[in-house]
Amino acid sequence: MQPLQPLGTGKPTPRKQVDRSRAKRLKDAECLGSAGNPEEAVRIVRDLVRETPDGLERFFLFYCEMCWLLDMGAVVEARKKLNEMQTQMSHIDGLGAQVLADPQDNDQEDLAAGSAVVFRFAEAKLSIKERNEPLALTVLEDLMARYPRQLSQRIFYELRREAEMHAGMLLANADRWLEAGVFLERAVPPKHYKPIRSYYLGQYYYTVRNYRRAAKLLKESITSSMPPEWQSRARYMLGLAAYHLADVKEAKRNFEFCVQTADAEYLRKNNIWGWLEKTSRDLGQIAEAERHRKMREEVEDISPN
Repeated sequence: MQPLQPLGTGKPTPRKQVDRSRAKRLKDAECLGSAGNPEEAVRIVRDLVRETPDGLERFFLFYCEMCWLLDMGAVVEARKKLNEMQTQMSHIDGLGAQVLADPQDNDQEDLAAGSAVVFRFAEAKLSIKERNEPLALTVLEDLMARYPRQLSQRIFYELRREAEMHAGMLLANADRWLEAGVFLERAVPPKHYKPIRSYYLGQYYYTVRNYRRAAKLLKESITSSMPPEWQSRARYMLGLAAYHLADVKEAKRNFEFCVQTADAEYLRKNNIWGWLEKTSRDLGQIAEAERHRKMREEVEDISPN
């Protein structure tokens, strides 16, 4: 496989003998995508695709386009680009019929194995956006089991760390916390993923009853840019961790935050009013505990169950 260089998070691209103007245009597209302007990045890449007959370079251009389409929320178009990537693999010199088989893993910069790594990773990213988490997890587990030596190469550093981050979150969502912790612990997320990683890793430590570590990470996960829905979840878990650490005031404070931001179903499902009742009683706040008890009973009365 021809040497690769990273293009943004998880975006390896061919290092070929191309004129500097084309290389600059591709770099400009990367900067635009990273700056939150994926629409303009897609426009540049599509111009480059029209000028590019080579199967390998077109393959990676389609990959970049697919990633930026996902950033735009254009999932249907992104699926088409994944299909075009698969088509391009059959046009790459030296690959040919190997597309139909699973290339063997190896320690070299191998064209067939390297292209398979990128394609599988692209399929996993797309499946996540399509809300098909079971498929995404299956693809990622297969990728990491089948190509550990390819993924250990420097050219796939960015892709590998993003794959591990996604695998950890998907395993956590599947309630496979012990497996999730392995990936989340070793994940080196990009800056914008760090709060999310702290949130999931905090839940993992709560699951294994390391409440002090859980509380520290959950606090780190709460940022001003965190959506209210996620803040509610982080505050709920932080309240539980604080309660186990015998910090009842801190637990109550976090449960109170949940009441302000979470929807009614989340409050019912996680018995937030019940926790507020319990922490209020523990603090000797009887009148407040009674008020929370009434709210808990009202929620239970309207429960669909």
